[in-house]
Amino acid sequence: MKVKLSISSVNLLKGVLSFTGEKEIDQRGNEIASPRRMNGEESSQRRHYIKATEEEVKKVQEEINAIEKTHRELVEKLREDFKKESPKKKTETEEDYEKKLNIELSKNKELIEAVKAANKKIEDLNKTEIEFEVTDKTFEVMKKFFKEFGDKVGFGVADDEQVEELTNVLK
Repeated sequence: MKVKLSISSVNLLKGVLSFTGEKEIDQRGNEIASPRRMNGEESSQRRHYIKATEEEVKKVQEEINAIEKTHRELVEKLREDFKKESPKKKTETEEDYEKKLNIELSKNKELIEAVKAANKKIEDLNKTEIEFEVTDKTFEVMKKFFKEFGDKVGFGVADDEQVEELTNVLK
């Protein structure tokens, strides 16, 4: 069966299939997302879902990484320009100078516009819809764990659009 979802919904469902939504403590004492434990058949269906979406998700992630890299390069260039124009005074601490630098960067119109443009591009990329093929068994596993996650843990406000999309698709 063919399924059509946005990249952000694909990623949300991947998280639902991979984690319970609860937290646990790892060996080092760090709090981590609790991995979802499935029986062999369910685990096989999870792998099928991930494999069916992996190529398209990877393409979009590469585009997002390129946007982020371009943004980091711009920030670094503007940071270096500011350092040349306004070098650190001998009386300034490194911390104070960094604060001043960050304040100046946050006021920079070029950077503000670049951030807005980058965020818009990333948002649009995450809305990209992909179509992929899954078996009936895989679809049932997707449906089961999406419902279970919603019933037990619930979704955050930020996930509302994806939850609505997934609810409609997984009927």
